[in-house]
Amino acid sequence: MVAGVLFLAGVAQAQDAGIAGVVKDATGGVLPGVTVTVTSPVLIEQQRTAVTDAEGRYVITQLRPGAYRATFTLQGFSTVVREGILLSAGFTANIEAELRVGGLAESVTVTGASPVVDVQNVRRQQVVTSDLLDALPASTKSISSLASLTTGLSGLGDIGGQYQVEPGNDVVSGGGAFHGKSGTKVSYDGMGIENSSGNSSYQMTASSVEEMVMSTSGISADTNADGVVVNIIPKEGSNTFRTIFATTFANNSMESDNLDDALRARGLTSSTQTQKLFDESASVGGPIKKDKLWFFGTVRTWGFARWGAGVYWNKTQNVFLTPPDAVAKVVKWTPYVDRPLDKDSGRREWYDSGLARITWQASKNNKVGFTYDEQRGCNCGSVTSAQSNEYYGSQYQFDPNRLIQASWNSTLTGKLLLEVGFAATISQWNGFYNPGVNNNIVSIVDVGAGISYGAPFIYLGHPNGRDRYTQRASLSYVTGSHNFKVGFQTDEANTNTYWQMNQNVVYYEYNTYPILILQWATPYRANAKVKADMGIYGQDQWKLTNKMTLNLGLRWDYFNSYVPAQSSGTPGETDGYFGNPPVNPIFGPRTWDPVYDVPSWKDIDPRLGVAYDLRGDGKTALKFTAGRYVAKLGTDDIAANIASPITRSVTFSTRNWTAANGNYVPDCNLGNFSTNGECGAIADQNFGKNNPNAVQIDSAVLSGYGKRDSNWDITGEVQHQLREGIGITGGYYFNNGGYFRYNFGSPFSS
Repeated sequence: MVAGVLFLAGVAQAQDAGIAGVVKDATGGVLPGVTVTVTSPVLIEQQRTAVTDAEGRYVITQLRPGAYRATFTLQGFSTVVREGILLSAGFTANIEAELRVGGLAESVTVTGASPVVDVQNVRRQQVVTSDLLDALPASTKSISSLASLTTGLSGLGDIGGQYQVEPGNDVVSGGGAFHGKSGTKVSYDGMGIENSSGNSSYQMTASSVEEMVMSTSGISADTNADGVVVNIIPKEGSNTFRTIFATTFANNSMESDNLDDALRARGLTSSTQTQKLFDESASVGGPIKKDKLWFFGTVRTWGFARWGAGVYWNKTQNVFLTPPDAVAKVVKWTPYVDRPLDKDSGRREWYDSGLARITWQASKNNKVGFTYDEQRGCNCGSVTSAQSNEYYGSQYQFDPNRLIQASWNSTLTGKLLLEVGFAATISQWNGFYNPGVNNNIVSIVDVGAGISYGAPFIYLGHPNGRDRYTQRASLSYVTGSHNFKVGFQTDEANTNTYWQMNQNVVYYEYNTYPILILQWATPYRANAKVKADMGIYGQDQWKLTNKMTLNLGLRWDYFNSYVPAQSSGTPGETDGYFGNPPVNPIFGPRTWDPVYDVPSWKDIDPRLGVAYDLRGDGKTALKFTAGRYVAKLGTDDIAANIASPITRSVTFSTRNWTAANGNYVPDCNLGNFSTNGECGAIADQNFGKNNPNAVQIDSAVLSGYGKRDSNWDITGEVQHQLREGIGITGGYYFNNGGYFRYNFGSPFSS
């Protein structure tokens, strides 16, 4: 694929920004031993220094986005000061200086436009700056909405946030693709925040974000990703107190519909409308102790409610068609067409977030950061189809969703830098019944009338969790010619899903006449874990000549997931929402043995890149990258969906039902799978047992090197500065088809 795009100063190539260059004297000779000091109000330590090497080169890394000033000093030469250097995340500004003979007290101040072209890094990124975030409407600042704006990305964008605000919509959960590469990775301050399934449960508050960086190609060895890599760079406090307030509101008076007399004559009495949409946030940051301890905090509340066209509550939800002594109860269906509008049916969601961030300069060379974000929310019954009623849907609550992070950066020597970090992403989405539903009410599907009512078709109850834990550490050795880095990242993840079907059945009707029973082998709790999603890497950015920079990296990836022992109808299975753990009367309590190493994959992934400053003026760069990347995985890819003994069993089956007495109670023994009473034989005699037709996976596919889905990504780009602050990029982008994937759908011999 060939592409061209205009870019502004702010198209970056890595997480941390930097300043680098060469210092010369008036004759053009290089100057070793020059002290380069950069200062900025965004640095809690206020300044960072480096000394030019024997070739006059210097590099200062790990700088936060912001405005910088660089000062060049050497005994016997006048001091040179470069003002107004603007850095965005990942951009390395090429700042060169010429020192003339004179005294240190003599100072020459140079003010010029910040560089647009990065002539050292090869990673291709787009940056959403804090200025852009401030200018955008609040409802368009979700991770997925912003990621969908990435040039070359295809995916679903929810414009205005009017259809859903819950976590994990299409672009973030992997539905988006960049030049054929799928699997978006989301990080906060460089550490992954997806839940254990690989979706993003974390909800970003825009006012707490300094920049959001979206990497698309040339991704270095310190990152495990292939598609778009989204890194949220949080705001920190400062030596000055600052506050931010933002609000958005909309309701149905601000939109129109096409509901006319012709549609009303055909039976449609209402239209889908936004009842309300709101998003309010407030942030404050500043010093607890100047140059020593900073804080930043933000609170946010947001949500919306939509009326669904033709979606109604059940007016007779408390009227039962079954006898009073029936355990499995069938309700009467009557659409509540005249219910007050403020209680109309549709989709309703709300969310709250409270974030606190502390930055501590513990000593001259040690910086510690801590972030805590507590989020909770409710998808309070979301029925958008006219074939369902509101009681039929369940509500689930994100309570709690938490992001906890801690980091430590240490300058061990003038050239040796240490980074250590930990993150926990706690993602809970426990389900609840809507008011008017209890566990005795049966789910009804009337295929003749095209409606569903009663209780939810399948109920995800308690506990439901998707937690992920991340650790990372790296050691960097930085000189004027080399930025060498070694490190590791590792994640562990845990998925808990509790499945509960009311009375373990669904009744199918045709215009209120019973015709079919769908039996379920519920309840059960499905559990899957990622033992390790690990990468160990080494990389070097080598300034080979004044014009050419090599970006060399090698990464070892390891992924291991497993299924712990499973249970059904045993103590500790639920958190008490259903009372005592229910037991399926047909099967009783059940247990399943653990399954390990599903899979256990290892890969070696080279990452190579070259950046060439074509004319040596920092305005035109030629770039080439080639890298091997492995697929983004979670607990649901193999462990939960293919290898789990629960998944590999027959969890539901159907049987015909010929109702004779009209009391909506099957006059048969549901535990007898043969024809008896009003019930026909069950369709699958393996119901509740291991499925003989389940996919059989060759053990050779599940272990070893080179078995994980992988992709070679190759790019070539030309970047050129057109004028101050504006540049253009033209590129060729190739990948080998978006992974080679083993066909688990065809049985292997085992």
